[in-house]
Amino acid sequence: MSDPPSPHVVHIRSVDGGFRGSGFFVAPRIVATCAHVVEHDNQVLVCWSGPDLPGQVLVRDPPGRAGTRHYPPPDIAFIGVETLDNPAAYLEPSPLGRDVDRLFIEGFSALNPTGEVGLERRVVPIIGEADRYQLLDDKRIVPGMSGSPVVEQEGMENVRGMLKSGRLAQGNSAYMIPAWEIKRAFRVHRPVLRSHMRKLPALVRPRAGTPLHSLLNAQRDVAKRYPYRVASLTRREPPPLSSVYVEQRTRSTTARTEQPVVISPVELLHRHRNALILGGPGGGKSTLIQQLVATSAQWWLQDTGDGAEPPLGRVVAVKAAAQDLLGGGAWYDSIARAVNNDLGARLDIRLQPADFARPPSPGADWLILVDGLDEVLDRGVRRELVDVLGYRAGQYGATARFVVASRPLDEREFARLRASLTGSDRIKRLGEYDLRPFDWTAVRTFAGNWFRPAVGEQSTVDPAGFLTAISDAGLAPLVEVPLLATITAIVYEEKPGQALPIDRAGLYQMFVRVLLTLRVQRQGVRAALLAQLAPLGRPAEALGERMLEDRLACLSFLAVQFLRSGRRIRDSLPAWVAQRYRPLPLGVTAELLRDLLVDTGLVAVYGDDLVFTHRSFAEYLASLALAAEFDPQQWLEQVRETGRPDSLGLFTLAEWGAAGNDTRPVMHALMVPGEQRDYPHLRPAAEMVQDGGVLVAGDAAEIIGLTETAVREVREPEEPRGLALPQRPATPPADPVTPAVDEALRAILQRTHDPARVVRIAGDERLSVRKRVAAARALIGSEAPAEHDAGLIELLRLAYDTAMTDRDRLWALFAVVETAPRHERRHAVQRLAQYAETTHDLAVRMRALELLRRSGEAVAAAAALVRRVLDDRHPPAQRAEADLLLQLFCDEIGQQRTALTPAEDADDPFETPVWRAAGWPAVPSVTGLTMAAELSQDLAGTVGGRYLRARSVPWPDRAYWARFRVPAGHSWAAVTVLAEDVAAPARERADLLIRHARRVPARGDDVTALLTRWVFDERRPTRDRRTMLKVLLSRVDLAAARELAGNPVLPVRLRAVAAQAYGLGRDERAGAETMLAGLTGAPGATPRDKLDCLWRLLVLRVLRLVRRFG
Repeated sequence: MSDPPSPHVVHIRSVDGGFRGSGFFVAPRIVATCAHVVEHDNQVLVCWSGPDLPGQVLVRDPPGRAGTRHYPPPDIAFIGVETLDNPAAYLEPSPLGRDVDRLFIEGFSALNPTGEVGLERRVVPIIGEADRYQLLDDKRIVPGMSGSPVVEQEGMENVRGMLKSGRLAQGNSAYMIPAWEIKRAFRVHRPVLRSHMRKLPALVRPRAGTPLHSLLNAQRDVAKRYPYRVASLTRREPPPLSSVYVEQRTRSTTARTEQPVVISPVELLHRHRNALILGGPGGGKSTLIQQLVATSAQWWLQDTGDGAEPPLGRVVAVKAAAQDLLGGGAWYDSIARAVNNDLGARLDIRLQPADFARPPSPGADWLILVDGLDEVLDRGVRRELVDVLGYRAGQYGATARFVVASRPLDEREFARLRASLTGSDRIKRLGEYDLRPFDWTAVRTFAGNWFRPAVGEQSTVDPAGFLTAISDAGLAPLVEVPLLATITAIVYEEKPGQALPIDRAGLYQMFVRVLLTLRVQRQGVRAALLAQLAPLGRPAEALGERMLEDRLACLSFLAVQFLRSGRRIRDSLPAWVAQRYRPLPLGVTAELLRDLLVDTGLVAVYGDDLVFTHRSFAEYLASLALAAEFDPQQWLEQVRETGRPDSLGLFTLAEWGAAGNDTRPVMHALMVPGEQRDYPHLRPAAEMVQDGGVLVAGDAAEIIGLTETAVREVREPEEPRGLALPQRPATPPADPVTPAVDEALRAILQRTHDPARVVRIAGDERLSVRKRVAAARALIGSEAPAEHDAGLIELLRLAYDTAMTDRDRLWALFAVVETAPRHERRHAVQRLAQYAETTHDLAVRMRALELLRRSGEAVAAAAALVRRVLDDRHPPAQRAEADLLLQLFCDEIGQQRTALTPAEDADDPFETPVWRAAGWPAVPSVTGLTMAAELSQDLAGTVGGRYLRARSVPWPDRAYWARFRVPAGHSWAAVTVLAEDVAAPARERADLLIRHARRVPARGDDVTALLTRWVFDERRPTRDRRTMLKVLLSRVDLAAARELAGNPVLPVRLRAVAAQAYGLGRDERAGAETMLAGLTGAPGATPRDKLDCLWRLLVLRVLRLVRRFG
């Protein structure tokens, strides 16, 4: 079986099914084809890899044949279709290389053995050129392929043009309409095309009683609860989730920059059709999903009538647990089952598979939020699910989008998610992000929301005391994890006067103790249990006591079975009961223990089964049993292989240490310098110090000392020199040392509470600038204001007062940009831009550009290059070099914006820049400046102003810029700047003014006033004044001309020009002749002036005689 057509290639039919020809998507909801293909159709049917789409012919260029036999050029049409999801080819406008002698064409034809419309793939030789077109060998082309995209070779994504085939004047022939001409036509007709791209169907909210309305009501009700029921474990009525929730940010993991993009989850949904969100244990993934579902349901249930678009985009969000998507069966059956399981009895009407096979509403898609991919423990089953999700995400025109949430897994598993994504828009189709932890500001916000909620019962605990307890215990980095922040709040609220544990395992231990002891006492679980068992006799009561005491051991056993074997609690619990309690007293069943476990809050009912309320609870409980068989060497091998300690392993290590084992050898093994002194396992070691478990059982001072020694001795890799080129998403970071040092310094500060120790590192001149900057940043990131201020002082001293190389200075300035207050940031940006503009060392300039780009200051970087391009003090070769850098830099920024910006909001939807090889030109071009001007409105003004004043640029080039590239609001200023350039010919400057007056009639009086001022300016050459006067006379009436002729301030020769114009204007030649005769005797008239007046007088008299005698 042959491969399917490329996703962007389509064939076009009439509304009655007749085959018309081929085409291809060039923008969202826009298909390009040849105008002659749809010459007789206004409504068509577009057939492609997705569902067939009704289409409307929006543009034919030209509109018709205009009486000619053959359709005239450019023969381009655009068709608008109704879809929310289509691919778009990239149109490559550059000319074909001379070495290209054949092209690949993919289209459709009905001329084949089947008699049906079928795919055609042809390699067609180029037989010549005709004007701007490539002539193709028509012997390889069949009817119906007109409108097909043309590429250089099969598999290439950059479309070079569009095929036009048919009988021409000199016989059969075919040629390629170049890509640049298609783009030109798109821009010419942009208002019509963009109107269709933006004109989406009006969204209709569901009526009461419909399945969708039932779904949304159930979602709104569920949104009030916490995803893991943790908050219900407090001694007071927990506040609503909406009152406690603090939004987290997401950070891209596939951006083409070293500095990933950090955006809100809502913005993520607007940038990508599908997304993968990774987060650690308790990182907030499920809470985020629940908030997205609540936000979606709220919009669809409220009818404001304001026409506003949904905040998440045109979607109805539903949550689907990854476990519920398993079990075989059809895909839509699985989706319906997962959604129904999530909402349960809150649904009035169960959702049916057919509900997900169609859009939830015209003009909207389903947004399937898949939670807990990592909780599918069987790797083979999980991979099968990932394959299915990848296949679904790769389908165009589908009714569903996906967001998959998971803990980090093997990169090869996520690669399977991308396997079905092809084409230049694959980043738009799948965004990959990390869910960022809380920063200290978010922790403070959470504390206020938790203890002093806007809605709900207030706590007696002071949020400030809670924050102080966190700092005293060194838990600040740990409570950046939302679940740990919640657990810590519950533990602290239970006993505000008791110090918090210093490690994560200690927090879980105290939390579990609260659940198994104090909570039971408050709720009277023991008394209720004994009262229930009393009628069954003493053996039953004794068994009930044993079950209460055995809950922790039972939960630990169940957790081990779940994590090791993937066994469900309903399958493991009977085995525990049968092994532990035999025989059971009459009337006592395993359901009794099941109910006791549910009462702990560590497990919850889910359908006919029990599930742990969070996987990290299962990991802690399992560690209590697994510590006895813990093998440090085996676990260390796993850490070295994966590069980070796993949550279960950290819990088990802490429990192993609590049992009396020494954890220091584990840290010593990870702190081995390595042959290159690169300390390859410094980062996981730092994470273990932050976790705290190794410090409880080991010598904390020794472990902290090991960490500081590693920071001081680790060898740093050399910095990259130049702009970072695009990398594969799976490529590991080029510099693993810097983040490891950052984490280690943060751990030292967290665990020592000794800012002076970190300040000493920042001030140690024996260390590299990068390490010293990292120490200052660790202090700045502290929750303690004094430590923050100390770090800022050290960083500013490094950036401005310490002797160092230019490359080191750049790194210090970059740190200021990223961490300092706004006024300091602005100054550091200016210094980086100065390096990018003025430094002689190319590598330093390129590094400055890169750091500006990474810090979100691409406009400042481009402005620096613009200034260098237009600075006449630099030799032409250096300015040309800066121009090429500007082009490459803007290309990179443009590609990032295209990858991360919705196409319907882009200025040019199918303009996707690509990297191209280029040599150093001898002189600068306008290309880079044009690209820079398109980055932002402010930069457009900067570029335009500098370019228009650059005397080194030919005046005609600057005039073209003023006419066509300057924004409308600045065009008059641009025109006057150019017109004032006395080095340019006066006639050309005057013509520029006249053209502007025609284009902007409101500026007509301004043009006249400016010309008048120049005519009377005695500092200007007489020749220029005469040229300007002639133009002025063409714009004023005869009375003004007569006034100019009689004005004694003007030179005689100029007055003569005005007098002659007055005489030629109407039958006033006699008066004009009198004025000219009088000027011959005017004071100060030179012989040349008199001769000029006599000549003009003679012309008028000759014309009067000619008119009389005809």
